[in-house]
This record gives sequence, C-alpha cells and structure tokens, in this order.
Amino acid sequence: MSLSICLKGFPENEASQVVQTLTRQGMRVVRSLDAAQLIVAGADAPRNLLQIAQHRGLPLLSWDEFRRRHPAPSSDAGDDHDATTAPLLNEEVHTLIERRPGQLRILDIWFDLPDSHERAAKFAGLIPTHDRFKHICMDQGFAETLRSVCIGARNDLPVAIEGETSSSKTTAVLWLAHLLGQPVIRMNLNSQTDAGELIGRYVPDGGIGDLHLAALLEHAPHFSPASRAVLENASSAGRPLTRLETLALVGREQLSIANWKFQEGWLLKSIRHGFWMLLDEMNLAEPQVLERLNSVLETPRTLVLTEGDGTVFGPNGDVAFHEQFRLFSTSNPAEYAGRSVLSPAFRDRWTVWHQATTAGEAEYLAMLRFLAFGEQPVIRCRGVAYQADRCAPVLGHLVHLPDVESLLRSLAMFQAAVVKASGTDGSSPSLGRSRRERYSFTRRTLLTALQHIDRQMADGAKPQRQLVREAVELFYVNRLRDAGDRNSLLSLLRAADI
Repeated sequence: MSLSICLKGFPENEASQVVQTLTRQGMRVVRSLDAAQLIVAGADAPRNLLQIAQHRGLPLLSWDEFRRRHPAPSSDAGDDHDATTAPLLNEEVHTLIERRPGQLRILDIWFDLPDSHERAAKFAGLIPTHDRFKHICMDQGFAETLRSVCIGARNDLPVAIEGETSSSKTTAVLWLAHLLGQPVIRMNLNSQTDAGELIGRYVPDGGIGDLHLAALLEHAPHFSPASRAVLENASSAGRPLTRLETLALVGREQLSIANWKFQEGWLLKSIRHGFWMLLDEMNLAEPQVLERLNSVLETPRTLVLTEGDGTVFGPNGDVAFHEQFRLFSTSNPAEYAGRSVLSPAFRDRWTVWHQATTAGEAEYLAMLRFLAFGEQPVIRCRGVAYQADRCAPVLGHLVHLPDVESLLRSLAMFQAAVVKASGTDGSSPSLGRSRRERYSFTRRTLLTALQHIDRQMADGAKPQRQLVREAVELFYVNRLRDAGDRNSLLSLLRAADI
C-alpha cells in the first residue's frame, strides 16, 4: 500500500535521496499538503509544523521515526511494493465492499438485497450495468459522497448532492443502484422542464372517438358537399358512419376528435413501481416547478394529483408509495450560468444535503494509478481504513511508458494545476479571465487524454513521453483561444516536468 507524503525541512541534496527511498518503497511524494496523507519532517522543519499538521488533521513523523515504522525492503524483496509497505500507522484496512447471502456492506452501512428476481428481470433496462463504472477510482471524495447516498437509500431520506462539474455526483447514485440491482430513472432537468414531465399531463390517446351522426347532421350546412352527401347517405340508410367514412370526414373537415388520456410522469411511475428517481442538474429547472416536489420531500410523503383525477398518493390515500422508492438530486453551485437559486425552505426539505469535494493532486494520482495498475487507494471513514479490491488495469498499456511512476506523479501535478488555473475547482481563474465563460478541465479531460495514449500504444505506437505531450496539446492546449493562455498552460506542463 502506498501513501501520499509531503516532505518538510529537508536540504535539497538530502531531499532527492529521501524521495528515491520513498519511491522504492512504493510511496508517493507530493508537494502540496492538500494532497498529503502524511507529513515527514527533516532536521530543518519549521517550528510550527506540528501546529500546521494538527490543524489539517495530518499525522506528522520525523524521518527517523518513519524509517522505524516503515523499514526499507531487503534487496531480494522484489518489486512488490504492496507486500513491503504497511498501512498508515499499521492500521487494519477493511474491504470497501463485503457480500454475504442476502446482504451487502458498503463502507460501514449494511443493505438487505432484494430477493425478487422477477422484478429485477422486468425492469432490467433501468438497472445501471457494470460497464459504465470500470473507470471509477474509489478515492476519498467519492467514498464520502457514496456514504451520503448510502445513508439516504438505507434510511429512506431524500439526498441532494451539490458540487463542481465532474465530482462524481451522479455516478455515486448510479453505482450504488448497480450494486443493489435497483432500477433508476435519471431525469436531466433544464429551464424548459415543466411539472407535467414530473407529474404527468393529458395527451391524445391516438384513437378516434365516436362520431355521433345526429350531432354531425346539425353542423352539415357548414360542411363541404361531399361530406354532406356521406352524412345524408348514412342517415337515409339508418346506419352509423363506417370507419372509412369517419376517417374521410375527419380529414376533409379537419375535425379534432381524438380521445385524451392522462399520461403519468416519471415521478408517479417511480412512486408506483419503486424506482429511484434521480433529478440531475436540479437547479437548472425553474423554482416553481421544483416546488411541486415539496409534499414528496416531507414526512410522511404525500402527493395529490391535481393535474389529473385527484388521485391521492401516500398514507390512507388511493396509492401507497412503494417501499423502495427513493429521491435523489444533483446540482452545480448557483454561481454556474443558468442555475436557479433555490429557496431555503426547499433546500431544507432535502434531509441529506451533501457537498461533493473537488479532486486534488492526491485524487488525480490515485486515479492514474488505478487506471495504469488497477490499484485502489486507501480511504478513511469514521476513523476506519477501507480499500476497494484491486482489479485488472483499465488502461494497461500505460505501464510501458518510460519512468511511468514519475510520469504519473507529474501528470497528477499538472492536472491539479490546470484545474486551479482554469477555475474549474471554483477558485478565481487565471486562464481565460477575459472570457464570458470559463474553461473547464476535469477528470473527463484527463481520462480522455489517457485513453487516447493507451489506444495509440495498443495500435503499435512506441511508448514514449512524446505521446503524452501530444495528448496534452490535443485535449488541453487546443481548447485555449488566447496565445497567452496557451503559453501559461505550457508553463504548467514544463513545471510538472512533462
């Protein structure tokens, strides 16, 4: 197991040797305290370093103490870093997911698995499949979001997740649904969304209703001679209009005679059948539309179908809420363009409101190592260490790049710097300051670049750093219009030694 370590108080000549020693032990050396899991102090460490570590909640060890706790592997130990590197402070690491007959544990929360195979088969198309989650790294931020979703799902509480773009808000909900075999309705809201899409509306039934001959004869003077002839012929024969005569009359006179029916929206379908309802980009919808959800967010839940026949959903009503129905939402901060400001009363009805954290250098490095080596990071929840199972590398060709360990650290450093410079993390941007809309660089950008590199090597390209630089130019530099912004980004690339 590897740790993200920040070094403080080491002379330059000694620091390089310490970095080499830590790297051989499978550790990752980061420059920022924000990305660190542990601080290792040298002889020249500042006096206030202990206070800094305590303020950030980080363990602090001297270099001598660290070497006692984490002795260097012997020369015949091989390259298996996981076998020679102990967990942080020798703590026990638990598997992130544990399965038992009829039960599933995720972090510290247990679920009873549904035993209805018939229901799972009936709604199989609404259950997220495994393929969409193969790129997911179970890092600290994802685990924290996932636990909030688990709490809502386990205790039947509405969960709202707010955060910057690409902070795994939607993925956390869908991944849990995948593990539980739970059907999900994912509805992307926007400024044109109306209450009818959620609740329902009257729509044409598609069929033609009955045309009463007597009523049509009353309006016959207004019809064309051909239509009058059809009506008089049917009347004289004492019979109703035939199907063909009805269709001809409707077309010729442009009559509107379709039947109408009430078509339930996805919220009502979810309530009836026990789907999870996921409202993506919730604050893109108009507030008055969202306020229609108020009674569904309260305890006990109720809903009166005023748009239709007045059906009452809820306790002592016409239709009970299905026991597996859950309500989730995701949203970006209100500062994003086009987002509505939600009322305090509406926000308060979402019992669990989780702020998803933005990835930093440590999370990007964990993602890179997962993609290249199949290695999942250690995360912590309520003082307990967890780790998802190791798996086959998703982008297995990356390991053939020269000095791949150092390269991955450089890529993580570069990605964190670009995200900050572009303001993707919510900070004030230094790139594109004259633009009306800011640039956006996320995990998706990094993943796309890595997939491109992996695909090129799979097609026979020689593993070399030039592939990385070309991918950065294609997926990062080419997004920038201003020459000054491009030069700034290239400076970040050089600073990361790529």
